[in-house]
Amino acid sequence: MHWCFFKRLVYFSIGFLTFLLLLFLVLRQVDRFWNQKSPNPPRIVVFGSSHAEVSINDSLLSQKLCIAAKNRGLSGQGVFWSAMAAKKSICQGSSLILFELNNFSYTSLENNISPAALIRETGSMYYLTASDWAFLISNAPKNTIEYFIKMPLPSRSLPGKYLGHKRWLKNKELPALQKSRAFYPNINDAVLHKIIQENPTLNFVVFRAPQHPYFYMGIGPNNEHYFQKRFNLFKRYANCHVLDFGRCFDADSVFADFGHLNLNGARILTEMLADSLLKFGMNIDSNQ
Repeated sequence: MHWCFFKRLVYFSIGFLTFLLLLFLVLRQVDRFWNQKSPNPPRIVVFGSSHAEVSINDSLLSQKLCIAAKNRGLSGQGVFWSAMAAKKSICQGSSLILFELNNFSYTSLENNISPAALIRETGSMYYLTASDWAFLISNAPKNTIEYFIKMPLPSRSLPGKYLGHKRWLKNKELPALQKSRAFYPNINDAVLHKIIQENPTLNFVVFRAPQHPYFYMGIGPNNEHYFQKRFNLFKRYANCHVLDFGRCFDADSVFADFGHLNLNGARILTEMLADSLLKFGMNIDSNQ
C-alpha cells in the first residue's frame, strides 16, 4: 500500500515538474518575442542600485543627447539582477547600456538572492541562462524554487526609475559609517563581463556615482582597493567605457547623504555624463 502511494507521488511529481518546465519554455519564448517587438525602446538605459536611481536624471540626459534614455536604477538591486534586466532591455532594442557599480556592489550577495530581491525581479526571469539559474540555486535553493514557480505572464515592463532626492546633507556623523569598514566580498561581477563580451556590437558604460569624502573615510582602504581592481578590469573591452565619478564632488550641497546625490548633484552629474558620452562618440542611435 505504501509502495503504491510512493509510486503515485513520484509520478505526480515528475508530471508536475514536466508541466512547469514546458510552461516556462513557452512563456519564455512568448516573452522574448513580445519584447523584440517593443515600439520605440529607449536607446540608452541605466541599471544599478539606489546610487544610479538618484544620480542620473534620464529626462535631462534625453534632452542633452536628443536620444531617448531611461533610468532603471532600483534601490537594493544587485549586480546579478542589473545584468538580467539589461538582457531584457537589449532584447527590446536598447543599444547603450550603463551599469552602475559602487563600493558595496561586491558585498551585496543578499541583494541578489533574498526573497524580496527575487520578487521584485520577476520581470527578468525569462532572460536567465542555465548558469544564471545555477548561481541562484547554489546560493538560495529554496528562494529559487519559489521564484521559479511564480512564473509571470510575458511583459515589457522593467522596474526602476529616476528618483531625485530633495533633501540636503546636514548631519555629518562619521562614526555612523565606521561599521562598514569590515570588508568581505561575497559576489563578483562575472555576469557583467559576460554580457559585454556576448554583445560586441553594443556599447556599454560602467560607472561609479559620486560619494561624499566622508564616505571613503568610513569604508577604509581595503574596500576601495578591491573596488578599483575590479572596476578597472572593464577597460579591456573595446565596446565598454569606464567612468569613475566617485570622488568628483566634495560639496555638501550636492549630497542627500554620504552615498547618494540630491537633485542638484544629479543634475550636475547627468550633464557630465552626457558630455562624456558625446566625447566618446558612441553609436548610440544605431538599430540593433
